[in-house]
Amino acid sequence: MPVASLTPTSTGAIVPESNDIPHGGSPDITNLNITQLRLLHHYTTVTAKTLAHDSAAEVVFSTHLVNTAFSYPFLLHAILALGALHLSRLEGPSSSMRTEYVSLADQHHDAALNDFRARVLDIDDTNWKAVLMFAGALFPYSCTASVTASNDLELAFGNFLSNLVLTRRVRPMVTGFYQEMMSSKLGAMIPFDVRGVNWETKEVPVETEYVDP
Repeated sequence: MPVASLTPTSTGAIVPESNDIPHGGSPDITNLNITQLRLLHHYTTVTAKTLAHDSAAEVVFSTHLVNTAFSYPFLLHAILALGALHLSRLEGPSSSMRTEYVSLADQHHDAALNDFRARVLDIDDTNWKAVLMFAGALFPYSCTASVTASNDLELAFGNFLSNLVLTRRVRPMVTGFYQEMMSSKLGAMIPFDVRGVNWETKEVPVETEYVDP
């Protein structure tokens, strides 16, 4: 039985040098994509902490969101994009790895959007959690991507407009499933100072209202 040797690719993934398939007709399950594992590890151990406002929210971002993502490729791609973009910000401005991480982030972000558009035709009781978590992952990504692209004004402005569009789209989703979200594990993701918002009437808690000085 031929055994294919393993070689790391330019992105760190380990793949067979040949297309040989082991006896039995199944691909070799021992092949590892080291790059994606590294991005997922960084997201769960580091990035998730930066997204959470307290320890309860951190558990949702690092554990519950990831578990859900294994059933929704668009959410998993969004997580990998966040991990890659966060790693790029931790690299020095002249680091070659910074450019590579930005490229990986863009690829996973595009894959996330494409898969979401192909799979999600409507939001219902079967997918609303994944959709809300997806929106929650895209927002910090878009904000960070705008900062990363600050030296490219056209790209930065495009990301800024994307942030506005995303923000406007989140509210209708929250309106339909807000009570379910609050009573589920996802409720921990919502900061305490906005939990009293009435999404139907747009009323906000007194402590969060803007007061003109």
